[in-house]
Amino acid sequence: MSVQEQEQQEQIEQVDDQFNGLPMPVFTAFGWAGEEAAIQFSLSKLRLFLDTLVESMSDKAKFRFPFHGVDEDARIPWLAVNRDPEVEPYIAFVAKPRAFEMRISITDPAALNRGLRAAEKNPEAWHKMISSLGMGWQLQIEQRLKEEDAVTHSHYGDLLKENIPNISAADLKKATSRAAFLITEEKWSTPVFVSRVMTADQAAGMGRDLVKYMVVQLDKVFDIVDLFSRATGGKTTTSKKKTTTTRKKRTGRLPKEPEIPQPQTFSYTTELKGLHIRKGFVNLTPGHWPFFAEGKRMETRPITISFAGKSDDTSAVWRLQPDDQARLVLGEPAHAWLAATFSANSHITVNALRTPDDKIEVVLSPAGE
Repeated sequence: MSVQEQEQQEQIEQVDDQFNGLPMPVFTAFGWAGEEAAIQFSLSKLRLFLDTLVESMSDKAKFRFPFHGVDEDARIPWLAVNRDPEVEPYIAFVAKPRAFEMRISITDPAALNRGLRAAEKNPEAWHKMISSLGMGWQLQIEQRLKEEDAVTHSHYGDLLKENIPNISAADLKKATSRAAFLITEEKWSTPVFVSRVMTADQAAGMGRDLVKYMVVQLDKVFDIVDLFSRATGGKTTTSKKKTTTTRKKRTGRLPKEPEIPQPQTFSYTTELKGLHIRKGFVNLTPGHWPFFAEGKRMETRPITISFAGKSDDTSAVWRLQPDDQARLVLGEPAHAWLAATFSANSHITVNALRTPDDKIEVVLSPAGE
């Protein structure tokens, strides 16, 4: 057993009742340390993550998602509008070997018909609603073929699948209109998925702050959830406590002017020159500097850089004049890794994340990994 496998095995054996984050074994739960032990460890951590998230959610989120659970076969925690998760919108948290995904899914025909019709009637507001999510989010409008048994749906193609900042109003309008038409045809289904993806390293590195971060992300998707949800005067929850709260009806209407939040993450791939490797820096673009800036006069900012399972708190980001280009200036540990890992003209991927407490975390990795 390698040193890494021994460390992962020790983490498996240390299961407690307090959420301290999702360690890497949650994302790599198969193929080592005994499959069953790995699965049970992963499930225990995911349950704890979900329970802590439910307790920490805003009142508005609790109102919209009164039901939650864990699909143990798929190892996926979920929040749902309805007791049956696949009726009306639901949110799944998917741990993969290299990624952690928050996925809003709308697969129910009635919910799709309701939301797509409303979006088709007001394409400008629909585009603003989607665009307000910003960087790090993806929209997929899938086309599925219903098989003869009327139960099995097979993937036929994507009407639209793109990172949200790259979606034009015209492309979204076209895909939405097509989906709204197809959903009325007996043989087609057009499910909608809105996803927020971060790397497994980012999710694991956030520790207990992962819950705080997801609470913020949940509050961003209320308009989308409301668009596809059935208007009701209230919901029956699993709580045994009585309540006299009168819940307002939620409709499929689009807001006039959705607020556009600042991006919380970005991913960028760039080429390294020999000078960059020798001096220990990675150049970004002028467009990246506002992500790091805390004020107009800021010139540098300390950041945490993660690489190959390690972290370096001695790194910083600089603003270069005259065009405000952002540059990552690596501390000694990160610089040593850069020099040992890359050669001139190779490519590096930068995944940056702003945590809820406004700290900057950057994950560096070879492009394509």
